[in-house]
Amino acid sequence: MHAGHDEDDDETYRCYRHPSVETALRCLSCDRPICVDCANHGPVGIKCPECSRVSRAARGVIPAQRIARGVLAGVIVALVLGTILYLVPVPFIGIILAFFAGAATGNVVRRASGGYRDPVLARGAMVAAAVGMLAYPIADALAYGAFGQGLVWSVVGAAAAAYGAFTRAS
Repeated sequence: MHAGHDEDDDETYRCYRHPSVETALRCLSCDRPICVDCANHGPVGIKCPECSRVSRAARGVIPAQRIARGVLAGVIVALVLGTILYLVPVPFIGIILAFFAGAATGNVVRRASGGYRDPVLARGAMVAAAVGMLAYPIADALAYGAFGQGLVWSVVGAAAAAYGAFTRAS
């Protein structure tokens, strides 16, 4: 017997998924015995199928209810900010303020969804910002027939807000 060699080192086990298969391999994470067929080789060693699964958060898969919650929160914020920007018009600077309102909307969408960053979520934030910025101006134009320069500026502001929301949520 060599120094430092233990007879238990040569012990064989049975795969936890295939009890008829003997193995000397063990999962690096949970230490369960696994056979060659079950072993997943990674950069840090061999893992069993359960331990080597990647979580949904790591894969970036956002549950649909989180997307819906984020976009709904974004629409509410954008409606409030869009209404304020429409009722307190600031020519030219309003476009810059709309961009920042869109960025705030994008932040709210991302936080309300659980902090995810995803292209689908970013597009949802963009739509939420545009809808929120245009809702009051379009309703006002329909109610009072005020289709004119003010509505054009609102559309430009909504585009700036949508871009700001997209950049913050992606």
